[in-house]
Amino acid sequence: MGYSLFTKLIHWMTALIMLGLLCSGLYMTQMAFSDTKFQVYWFHKSFGLLVLLLAFVRVLWHVVTHKPKHLPTHKKWEVMLSKVIHMFLYMALFVIPISGLVMSFAGEFPVAFFGITVPPIIGKDEQIFGLSREVHEIMAFALIGALGLHSLGALKHYFIDKDETLQRMTWPNFSYKNVIVLIVVFGGLYSAALFMMGEHILKAFKADEVPRVEAASVAQEKREAQEITQWKIDQAQSSFTFEAKQYGSVFQGGFTFDGVIDFDESKLDQSHVRIVFDMASTKTGSVDRDSQAVSEEWFDVAQYPEAVFEAEEFEKNSDGKYTATGNLMIRNVKLPLNLPFTLNVSENGRAEMNANLSLNRLDFGVGQGQWQAVDAIANEVNIQIQLWADKT
Repeated sequence: MGYSLFTKLIHWMTALIMLGLLCSGLYMTQMAFSDTKFQVYWFHKSFGLLVLLLAFVRVLWHVVTHKPKHLPTHKKWEVMLSKVIHMFLYMALFVIPISGLVMSFAGEFPVAFFGITVPPIIGKDEQIFGLSREVHEIMAFALIGALGLHSLGALKHYFIDKDETLQRMTWPNFSYKNVIVLIVVFGGLYSAALFMMGEHILKAFKADEVPRVEAASVAQEKREAQEITQWKIDQAQSSFTFEAKQYGSVFQGGFTFDGVIDFDESKLDQSHVRIVFDMASTKTGSVDRDSQAVSEEWFDVAQYPEAVFEAEEFEKNSDGKYTATGNLMIRNVKLPLNLPFTLNVSENGRAEMNANLSLNRLDFGVGQGQWQAVDAIANEVNIQIQLWADKT
């Protein structure tokens, strides 16, 4: 007794899609940051969700139908190994797509099912992103191994045991020519996935960390001769975050920064601020997106490791807020910038500054070549600054 036609169709469809996903998943991580890479990710996620739906259908189908029993010629160890492999395969069909879905949501990446936007079930969370990414990757590698054992078992039954195990999932008169076609198609995809997995693991061992600019290397500017209050930035409490859109979906990121602050509410004409941002410290919740952000097309950290905001003009507005007038330099492009901010100074000499503003990345040359188009990554970037500092 063989499997039903529907079972066979869903089995081979799932197998073909999963092998394609394994190949595309390993390949796209090596692709250069481009709109093509985004499209590959889009298809990868769409077909990943399709696998998840097929897995649910497959489980429900097995509940309402009877699975053929093992052949009398099957040895006990073969039956046991087969059960273990099948249990893992079913688990992988759920865990891999779900972990990929969670990873996208936690990293603020857009998810769509063949054009239908999937609303996020969780917000940005770097810890969940990292954990789900590891689960996704480890399960994918384990799946490659399980699929190899599963396939070798089927071929053993056909070529060595010469029983009808493989025919029950194909058709009764399954010939040698049919097996060769099966080996060429599925074996080719499997070999590609296996090769790319080895290349991925080897590259991980050889990967070098992105060099970072130490905040301590920030050059100290010459201070004014007059007495003026000096402030030390509390880097642990301070934050610089930005929001941008990728295919209409918002993601957040940030940098570490340090600097020199000479500021006195009673001596605004003598005040001076110079803040230096470590562009190599870019964090967006995704290692892939972070590595691309520091590349030549974006921040080009190799040439321009720092961005600098410097202001020497300050004004207190009628509403009690302040405006700092200065220049912002990114990628060696310096443009004037008015920075409105609020300031609260406590009696113990601790200050909190908050500011919100919007910038256009293309004004500073952030996004070269194909990234000058704003279809994938929007031009407008919203920035939130919270700075804590103590009098020195």
